[in-house]
Amino acid sequence: MTTHQPQVEKSATVSFALGNSAKRHHEFALAEEDSDDSEGDGTCCGQPPLKQTAVALEDSASKAARLERDGIVLASDGKYNQALRLWNEAVDLAPERAELYEMKAQLLMLLEEYFPAVQAAEQAVKKKPEWVEGWLTLGRCQMNYGEVHVALETFSLCWKLAQRQGNKHVARELEDDVAHANTLVSLGRFRKLPDQQPGPASATCCARKHASSPKANPTPCD
Repeated sequence: MTTHQPQVEKSATVSFALGNSAKRHHEFALAEEDSDDSEGDGTCCGQPPLKQTAVALEDSASKAARLERDGIVLASDGKYNQALRLWNEAVDLAPERAELYEMKAQLLMLLEEYFPAVQAAEQAVKKKPEWVEGWLTLGRCQMNYGEVHVALETFSLCWKLAQRQGNKHVARELEDDVAHANTLVSLGRFRKLPDQQPGPASATCCARKHASSPKANPTPCD
């Protein structure tokens, strides 16, 4: 995958509501503070007391959750760069949080940083492979970056996950995304990778299936 900007016009940008991610993300379940002041704290061999270690972990999770919430408020107010800084800090504290990467990907798309957006979305689905909303965001990032045929393959996988999980909301959103991707394919507005044909057979199959009906349900390719 190259890192130069694609030749995709502004109209190719997918619109989405950042608030949807705020609704999707799960809050941290923080451990209750231990009020036991007994001396049996597990201290031995120069290691830090177990109680202090637990508090440090709790503080780290609490700070990450606060940064995540504050970032959502800033992003909703259009302060994207400030929100991104907070979420980067949160990722350092809670690198396992797929939702943080997915929200970062959305912000980076708004900032027209399409390749970093793809990278962030890839991290989201790597950490949470069955998260259908993560795959939807990845497909949108790929489409904005200009890799429309790759995006169609991602949308196909997302469709299968949505059907298996009974996620009708994502299935409905995919209709517009697939229609838009097919429009870009028909106009020839997509990135052609070196030493490759215009697109893999499966992506071409998807484009051919949906080109005749923009509102048709995205049928997964075999």
